[in-house]
Amino acid sequence: MATTHTEEPRQNRPDQHRHFIDKDDVADNAYRTDELDEAYADVANLAAVKSEFGDEYFQQASPGTRALLLNLKRSPLDKLEVRLALSQAIDRDQLSVVLGGAYQPTTTWLPEGTGGSSPDAFQDQIGFNPTKAKDNLSKAGFPNGEGFPKLTMIALDSPEAQTQAQFLQNSFKTVLNIDVGIEALDSPTRSERTGNGD
Repeated sequence: MATTHTEEPRQNRPDQHRHFIDKDDVADNAYRTDELDEAYADVANLAAVKSEFGDEYFQQASPGTRALLLNLKRSPLDKLEVRLALSQAIDRDQLSVVLGGAYQPTTTWLPEGTGGSSPDAFQDQIGFNPTKAKDNLSKAGFPNGEGFPKLTMIALDSPEAQTQAQFLQNSFKTVLNIDVGIEALDSPTRSERTGNGD
């Protein structure tokens, strides 16, 4: 999840440095009080943001991909079938709805507009398919989630990131019967732990 950045009003910042705010809801509040000229919308509350700001809200397509980063050196994530099961347990269309339609569901890494494949190019292999997800988890030695160790997701401590993490947590429990914890972290701590393979 990329760090959100917004620029403070130039009249208050003659040096014109950028001010980084990790939490979109905090950035939106700073925008409300004229501390910022622009801010990324709090996607966790997108309908309310659109309603409140009206014509000030602007949606722009921006290439980027959100994904789960998995440490492939750690069991059971070192098994291809486990990774397939996790991917196939995610209903990307429903996740997009939960996030107010702010993102386009995709099974590709690079967005189509940047030279990547169409959004559904790998739907058959890694797209939402509860039956395949359960079969793959069983092939990996965890039928109906039996014996599967508890995993923990680390995610930014922001409403949007927490909404996404909770959606994934629920998906993995509902489809695969596995428990995944969520640990909310600030951006520097998350980056350090990701870099260390944690």
